[in-house]
Amino acid sequence: MKHLTEEDLIAYACGDMSREGLDATKAHLDTCSLCADGVIEARSILEGMERLPIVPPPAFAWSRLQARVQATSQPGGAPDEPRWLALALAHVGAVLAAATLIVASGAWLSSSELWAALAQIPAARALGPTGATALCFFGIGTLASLALTPALWWESRSTSRGR
Repeated sequence: MKHLTEEDLIAYACGDMSREGLDATKAHLDTCSLCADGVIEARSILEGMERLPIVPPPAFAWSRLQARVQATSQPGGAPDEPRWLALALAHVGAVLAAATLIVASGAWLSSSELWAALAQIPAARALGPTGATALCFFGIGTLASLALTPALWWESRSTSRGR
């Protein structure tokens, strides 16, 4: 027998179910004492919560919440908000710039004396001038990524801790 979920038990106890869900839940509760006990427990918890006094939050909590809402609603966003969009756009720009530079460098390399010397190497000849340039850029990019990894790790750590 499949029992009701905790969400269904609470929704039933609160009277917050659709007509179809209500009929199916009532039918299940008529045959399942475990779920019926769950509804009784949920109702007793809800009744206990209704008896609790309403305590206003401390003044400092309200001012902090207001400051946070104002900071996130301004164009700059919250001061410790992750800058993923700016970083993503910077990466896309860097990739486009690198691709343009690779193609331009490959065109220059093919007409230079340097290519005549590099073409003696079978791997360079197989790649062609643009491929050899791309391979150099990817190698340099990989080294740069490895060099930046500790800084990016530190940035992500400080952002997740709220600085």
